[in-house]
This record gives sequence, structure tokens and C-alpha cells, in this order.
Amino acid sequence: MASKNNTPIKNKVILCGFGHIGKSVFELLSQFHFDIYVVSNSPIDPDFINENSKNVTFIQGDARNDEILKKAHVTQAEAIFALTDNDLVNLSIAIDAKKLNSKIHIAIRMFDFELGESLKKDLGIQEIFSATHLSAPYFIPNAYSYPRIGELDLENKIYSLHFNDDMNHSILDDSIVKTSLNEGYLLIQEIEKNKKPNRWLHLFGIFHYKTTFSFKIIFSFFFFVVTFSTFIISKEMNLSLLDALYFTVTTITTVGYGDHNFSQASSAMKTYGIFLMFFGTALLASLFSLITDLIITEKFKNFFGTYLIPKKNHHVLIGTGNIGTRIAEILIKNLEPTVLIESDKTGKFSEDIRRQLPVVEGNPKNLETLIQANIKTAKSIICVTENDVDNLSIIQKAKSINPKIATEMSIFDKEMAVKLKKSLNEESIISSPLIAANYFMASLFFEGVLFAASFKNSLIIICDKNKWKPRSSFNDERMYLRTDLTLKGKDLSIIEVLLN
Repeated sequence: MASKNNTPIKNKVILCGFGHIGKSVFELLSQFHFDIYVVSNSPIDPDFINENSKNVTFIQGDARNDEILKKAHVTQAEAIFALTDNDLVNLSIAIDAKKLNSKIHIAIRMFDFELGESLKKDLGIQEIFSATHLSAPYFIPNAYSYPRIGELDLENKIYSLHFNDDMNHSILDDSIVKTSLNEGYLLIQEIEKNKKPNRWLHLFGIFHYKTTFSFKIIFSFFFFVVTFSTFIISKEMNLSLLDALYFTVTTITTVGYGDHNFSQASSAMKTYGIFLMFFGTALLASLFSLITDLIITEKFKNFFGTYLIPKKNHHVLIGTGNIGTRIAEILIKNLEPTVLIESDKTGKFSEDIRRQLPVVEGNPKNLETLIQANIKTAKSIICVTENDVDNLSIIQKAKSINPKIATEMSIFDKEMAVKLKKSLNEESIISSPLIAANYFMASLFFEGVLFAASFKNSLIIICDKNKWKPRSSFNDERMYLRTDLTLKGKDLSIIEVLLN
């Protein structure tokens, strides 16, 4: 264990777990006046400890041990963050910390967000954040021209948040809410979900995209024979169009009720009737056979998930795991056309997702696999495998095929993400740990946090105004401004906290 002089300082914060999220939270905390205690089961690089020895104590050990927590002054600490990669460990730390200090602010990381929310009140935990739950919406591309800060989920309505540094620029779109920031404006716009297509257009789409060429030919020819026969019989046998259609159908189906027949018709009409009986029956049998095949095929597609790959304007999603699964669920819910690429290396999606989206099996680093997913005409590629190098490689190959495609990729290594952002499209690099760290930091300052993002030299926080309350650790001198606004009947407070 390496440590500094343990002279008590008023505001103590404990970090348990020092992985990607732990380090990201640490970097944000380091910009404020806190006495930081880092508890890690794994050894920490001695060089890192030496570089960050001011106001920081590093303790190696299991944070579920009361003695370890006491070494971190848990009884005097203002807050504790449980940030390990194990949900049960984080819950255990929270329970122990609450037992030792009933007033401590507890925020934990949990992969299973729904489970965490159900246990939150019973265990006395103030905040539960899931990096997957928070970061997944960031990977859904949008066409807005300004840099994206993030997305706000507000009572089943999703808002896209953007930054505009042109102070003289006027927003012409009335649907955009604009509020001032330190160096520009925060733009808030509701994201419209794709509407369900018109029923008739949907039927036409099914006929066009989900039927074979043979089916289209036979159906078209059958429709022509019925229509042509109806008009011929109506004219030659002096029947109304409805009666003529009825007679045509009974002839083709060989029902023949006897109310209409060709006995009094001309020789030409009798000859045509014979042709219609033989040819129409064969045509109808062929049509029924193809329809049966189509129905059975669709049933198998619904069960096994082998849907047709969209021809254009679709998303290509690569990478399973928690983030990939959550992104797929959002795309399905929003009715976004999407193709999944999976392999033994990138993992397999769940059967529930595979039943709802088309799947291309193969190595996404191969051009042939990307081409099979119609990457040339896709509007975006979303790459969230657990390997940062693979994500970068796949994105570069996709751009070599389609230079105009929108790209979104996950980079877990925060330092690498920051470096790549400087040389690549700013919105295309997304670090899930950094997104989660913003929320943990915001929860330390305020109650009722709905959104948090660090952008430029500020931490931008949106809170429920009715629940908003500064915590004792917050230094008002760091708050640049607070703006109150109402969004779709919801009272919000937007706070901008300046970073060093």
C-alpha cells in the first residue's frame, strides 16, 4: 500500500474498483477539492500512484472487508462509489458502507440496471448507474449537424442534446430548445421515432421485397387473366362487372353453381371458356402453391430470424455483449432497419434478437462479410465489440467501402478514445466508462440527476427541478450558471460546472 499523510480533510470520497470506470471517475474527482481514497483488489501501477499522490490514498484490498473501509475513513466519508465489474460485490460494498455510515452517499455500478433499481430503496442506495444503459443511446447515429453531447430519456421521450458554439447563430427550427452555456448554446431536440408504415404501403413492401420473381410473374399474370376475362365476359354476355367477376372466379375455381354458364354464349366465348377452365385452374394451383410456400417460409423466418437484408439506409451492428444487446433492443423498438454481423469471435446475439433482425455470419474484418451486409448502401455502422483495435479496424474497412457512412465505435480505453477523437470524427468515438463517470460525478454534486456529460471545460448536468438539491460537497464557485426550463411539462434545471 502506498499512501499520503492521512490528515483528515472535510470532503472524503471513496472509490472501490479501479477499472476503466474507476479511473474515469478518479480523473473527474481530481479536478475538485476532495480527499480521495482508492480501494482496489488488484495492484495499481506504482508510477500512477506516484503521479497522483496529492490528496489521494491508494489502498490495496477487498472493499467488502470492514477493516479496509475503515482505513478509507468510511465513517467520515461523504460518498462511496462501488465501481467493480461484479454486481454482487458492488451491492455488498454498499450494504457494508451503509452499516458503517448511515449518512454516506452511495452510488454503485450495476450491469443489471432493472435489478438495481428494484433494490435501490430497500438498500438505501442513492444512485445506481449502468454504463451499458447510459451509453447505448449514444451509439444511435443522427443527422444533426452540431456536435452531440448525449441523449436525455425523459418519461419515454428521447431528446438529442447538441452543442453550438456560434453565439450569433439563430435556430430556425421551432422544435429545438436552446439554452445558454459558458461558451455557446445547448440545443435540445426530441427524437421522433419511426412511425409504423401505412398498411397498404406495408403490404406493397411485403409483396415487393419478400416475394420471389416467380411469384410476382404468376401473380401478375393471374391478375391479368381475371381482369381481362371479367371485361370480356361482361361485354360479350351482357353481365354487370360484378356478375362477370363472379362468373370468372367460379369458372377458374371450377365451382360452377349453374347460375351462369356458357351454354347460350357464342362459339368464340365457349372456346374461351374452355381455355379459362383449363389454364385458369393450372394458374390458380401454381399461385396457391407459391402462397403456401411464402407463408411457411415467413413462419420459419419469424422463428429462426432469417429476415432479408435491407437494400439501403440501414444500420449495421457489430458486437454482442451488454452494449450490443441494448443497442439492438433500441433499434428494434424504434423500428430502425438493422443488420447484425456476428461471428465466433464477436459473439452471438440472443435468439430473441435474432428472430427480429437479419443476421450475417462471418468475420466483420473481412470485406466480403461487410459487403454481404450491404455496407455500400448502409447509412451507419455501429461497432461495439470488446476489442478496441478490432472496432477501429472494422470501422476503417467499412469507410473504405462506403466513405460517406456514419460511424459509431466503442473505445473502452479512455486515453485512447481522447487521442482518437482529436484525429477522427468527434462523434464517432464513444467511451462508455467516461459517459458513466459523468453521472457518478454529477450525483455527488446534486440530487435528481437525469443527464450528465462533460464537454469542453464543463460538466453539464440536467436535473429534475422538483428534486434538485445541491449536496454539501458542492462548491458554488465552480457552478458557472443554472438555467431552469420546462420541457414537455417537465420542470428541469440545467447546471454547468466548470472543470479545471
